[in-house]
Amino acid sequence: MKKQLVIIGIIALVVLLVGAGLILFTYETYILEKNKFIGTWKIGNKTMELSSDWACLTNTSKERLHGRWALKDNLFITATDANLDPHEILQPFITTAYYYKFTNNDRTLLLTNTRGGSTDTYTKQ
Repeated sequence: MKKQLVIIGIIALVVLLVGAGLILFTYETYILEKNKFIGTWKIGNKTMELSSDWACLTNTSKERLHGRWALKDNLFITATDANLDPHEILQPFITTAYYYKFTNNDRTLLLTNTRGGSTDTYTKQ
């Protein structure tokens, strides 16, 4: 009976350690992926500043948009100020999801809109 309890205890410990290892690996991979995005990205006259606290600032020659960014389900998601009337409550943010791919040693970011399929190429500044 003691042998069986010891074996069950060892198996439980191994399962616990493997599970904890997988959780840490997944979390660390997520953090590494998040860190690739942080910084200033440029395409033409548009810049997109992504900070570690998930804030997003987009500047163009016509406007300056504040918002948030996130990574979810292998998508890059932005939620930016829609520049609507402050009393508008239906849609205070415009949310867009993109498929993303890094190239050129993570210095180039390809964002493909999940709705329209158009791809924009950003360069890290």
